[in-house]
Amino acid sequence: MTTLWFLMVLVTTPYAPAVEYQGFAAYHTEEICESLKIQVENHVAAIEKQRGRTSNVQAYCMEVEAFNETLKNKGQDI
Repeated sequence: MTTLWFLMVLVTTPYAPAVEYQGFAAYHTEEICESLKIQVENHVAAIEKQRGRTSNVQAYCMEVEAFNETLKNKGQDI
């Protein structure tokens, strides 16, 4: 097993029936994930603004365990 850091963005809008989420990518270190978090939040917020939607955007880096075999099968040798 390998530890990865998955960047997840949550978007809430008024009157929406649920919280929307978008997964972006998995990174090998927490530092890389954290360094991209604000940039991704700003990007998603800009998209929501272009759509004319009032929104609240929050990004999180979540620690996950991945099987080495899965990563190798996707061409992402560790």
